[in-house]
Amino acid sequence: MSEHSAEFVVVPALARILASTYKRVTPLYVWLSREGSGWAGDLETPLRVVVLFARRPKVEWPGQSSIRMKINSELHRDASYWKSRGIPAFAGVPLVSSLATLDFRSRCAWFSIGSRDDGLETIVSLSLGGAADHSVPVPGIRGPLTDRELIEMVCREATETTWGKTVFAIREHRRSIAQLQTPFFSPGYKPVFLLLGQ
Repeated sequence: MSEHSAEFVVVPALARILASTYKRVTPLYVWLSREGSGWAGDLETPLRVVVLFARRPKVEWPGQSSIRMKINSELHRDASYWKSRGIPAFAGVPLVSSLATLDFRSRCAWFSIGSRDDGLETIVSLSLGGAADHSVPVPGIRGPLTDRELIEMVCREATETTWGKTVFAIREHRRSIAQLQTPFFSPGYKPVFLLLGQ
């Protein structure tokens, strides 16, 4: 399963969680020439923003009772960038171990992504019930989070901004990432942005 397929499950699930606190939750996959242009409409209304990276469940064989989720160094770097701008970054993974059990109502596990100074990736093992198979803190992430913990983090960490300022930050970030990439590859991961309005 690809991360894009996982997005079809984790984005609506996170939007439902956030809608319990925010009146308007708008998920966007940003094309700067579309959602990032003046045609997007009001760029100055106050809002809060959350970044979501969908992660695919990694499995050895279909139907197993646990999965693994990987956060690589690029995602840690990206999360650090967004957090420095008052935009918390989360990872969501469907708790399924085969395509046959993937459904838009599938349970998901949520993680807050932070920086990781050693440049290594983070791998978490999860039971399909959602419990992490680790008893010590894992560097660079926090979770799995309950819905309440996730909402509390968003309320605490997502600072008020505007869509115009967010678009500027997206452009700036993509330019800096493009300098690190080879010309044949697109610039880094493109998360889903969730705009939160009161």
